[in-house]
Amino acid sequence: MVLGFCGRPSTDEAGRATDIRFLNVSRPHMRGFHASWTCFFMAFFSWFSIAPLLPQIKESLSLTKEQVAESNAAAVASTVALRVIIGPICDYVGPRLTMCLILISGSIPVAFYGLVTNAEGLLALRFFIGFLGAAFVSCQFWTSLMFAPNTVGAANAFVGGWGNLGAGFTLLIMPLIFDAFNGTDGVSREDALAYSFLIPATVTAAFGVLTLFSSDDCPQGKYANRVKPGETLEDAQKRIEKEAASKRRSSKDGVSPSPEGEDQGQGLAVQGQEEGTGDVARGGGGEAVSPCPAAGGKKETFHGKLQEFFSGALEAMRSVFVGANTWILIIHYAMCFGVELTVNNFIVLYFYDEFRDDDGERVLSQSQAAWIAAAFPLCNIFARALGGLLSDYLAVPLSFTGRIMAHGFSLLMEGVMLLIFTMQHDIWSALGVLIVFSIFTQMAEGTTFGLVPFVSKHHTGMVAGLVGAGGNAGALLLAFLFRQLPDRQAFRIISYLVMGTALASLGLRLHKQYIWPTEKTWEAAKAEKEKKEEDRRKKEQKKKSLESDSQPFPQVPAVSRTEMPSMQDPSSAVYGGGETSPMNFPDREGGEMEGPGGEEGVVV
Repeated sequence: MVLGFCGRPSTDEAGRATDIRFLNVSRPHMRGFHASWTCFFMAFFSWFSIAPLLPQIKESLSLTKEQVAESNAAAVASTVALRVIIGPICDYVGPRLTMCLILISGSIPVAFYGLVTNAEGLLALRFFIGFLGAAFVSCQFWTSLMFAPNTVGAANAFVGGWGNLGAGFTLLIMPLIFDAFNGTDGVSREDALAYSFLIPATVTAAFGVLTLFSSDDCPQGKYANRVKPGETLEDAQKRIEKEAASKRRSSKDGVSPSPEGEDQGQGLAVQGQEEGTGDVARGGGGEAVSPCPAAGGKKETFHGKLQEFFSGALEAMRSVFVGANTWILIIHYAMCFGVELTVNNFIVLYFYDEFRDDDGERVLSQSQAAWIAAAFPLCNIFARALGGLLSDYLAVPLSFTGRIMAHGFSLLMEGVMLLIFTMQHDIWSALGVLIVFSIFTQMAEGTTFGLVPFVSKHHTGMVAGLVGAGGNAGALLLAFLFRQLPDRQAFRIISYLVMGTALASLGLRLHKQYIWPTEKTWEAAKAEKEKKEEDRRKKEQKKKSLESDSQPFPQVPAVSRTEMPSMQDPSSAVYGGGETSPMNFPDREGGEMEGPGGEEGVVV
């Protein structure tokens, strides 16, 4: 794996990128990389736009602490169900269209905040806004399609972490937007709140539309053209050509296409792969349409497609739930991303209410509390990526054992630092510990999705959706602690839960490897080393072949002036008298002239 800034990334035999070039935005790999994290960023921006303004909303709607906690729970409850559904949808139609639908549909309830007049309305609104949280599944699935196994852990961590930055961004920007409207003459506090939420709603919907037309699902372009597990690029090309021919036959009610039509279909498939823009044999939303009887070539019903989708989703669920890996990763993600969501929802009120002077007065304003609390999500700019990089780094000498080690360590340290955070009574010491706690929390998220792509290669979207839903389910359950307990005590209990569940890393088993090294670990590490050496040799051979192909004519040694033939010598090769004369020259009259050895030249 190589991390760089400029140039196009190199690719493997399936067309997936083997390195990351951050300043490159070309299609398909790096355009997909940047599209995935920016869309997730905007989803987070709108999803958590209410959290930094909760003190104002609480006063405006006369909410109790229990009602605030219930609205926070509603904001993540809907995401649990939708993430489970979005996983198989991504497997069926691809990440790009799914991401677009999530952003546009989720931005609508954000814009409708002005219609809220009571606690029940706020709860319902935040429930529908929670649909935006499902963008995480599309984000992770997208990079899993674009990047090779040696890079996918870091790629998933970077896009997930930078997307989560949307939570920190909204903590910083939403109070400023509200203050700008609230400071305007003739605008009430309620109107200022309503106007403030139009900004994230509009920007998020615009990003959804932009993404649909400016990016690709996979290295081959549209999702229908992807290289499926077990295929090579050549296998995928043959499948696309065959499916295109089948679709043309069905569209003509069973009449076989002409050779010209078949050639056109093949050309379209090639164009889709080379340019990343073809959409061949696409049916339903990404899968090929199977041939139908002559009389019903165009009558494949929506009910049939829906039945096919649900049967495939149920089969995928049975497959991924057979082992313990999926269950353990769901619980672990609940204890890292679920904790992050919980902290994002309650940390502003925690700093606002918990820290007071000797007279019992708050030492922070709402804006100051929001700015300090923003330090927690802003660590996503690098911390989640650290987890993915650590996972990929340890995987080189220790294979999957290294990935599991990185994951267990990050999760354990997260719980330890949260416990220390609850013991702080000074604002600045609490802020310092909060930052370290945030780093390990997001590292645990990165190491989680350094493991997810290897749980089930045929159902990556399903696994990503279930694990992602586990994060929201964790946030939903943890939010109820704050209804019954003081905030400090609730955070302390969460720290015990995190440390306890970190021990479940002992039960993870990927490709017969555990958290402790075994014989399979060393065998896999040796095989991976040999494969890299073989890939390196192939690249060198290919480079040499390209260099030789770029020189179509043999190089002629340089000749000094003294060695050049005399222009006055009749036998000189320049005049065609020598046997090495390269050509014959016509005379001025256009007649023939003798060539080498007395042969006739060509008449010009």
